[in-house]
Parts: sequence; structure tokens; C-alpha cells
Amino acid sequence: MAVVGSSRVELVAFLNQLAACNEVQKLGEQQGVTNEEIRVLFFEAGRLLKLIRPLHVEKKAA
Repeated sequence: MAVVGSSRVELVAFLNQLAACNEVQKLGEQQGVTNEEIRVLFFEAGRLLKLIRPLHVEKKAA
């Protein structure tokens, strides 16, 4: 979860690289998931982490 503290640009780049990883794509194919669906999944994961980060900071400050 160290990636959560990274900038949004770094996080998006990391998730894009992960989605493009051959191993991730092979696992997706085995489960019947297309590369586009994997890309969308990781994009949404990035959006959720971006939303969670401020909540974590607020909780830590309290």
C-alpha cells in the first residue's frame, strides 16, 4: 500500500503498467476477462485509491 501515498500520475502509471503485464493478461484470459476490462478495472482501482487517501490522512490527523 505504499503506492497510495504516491501522486495520482505515478499511481495511474503504475496501474497501467500492471494492467499491461503479460502475467495479469494471461490470468485475465483464463478467467474470461478481456484486456480492456482489465484496464478499466485498474483505472477504477486508481480512482478508489485517490478517494481513500484523503480519508486516511484525515483519520491519521484526528
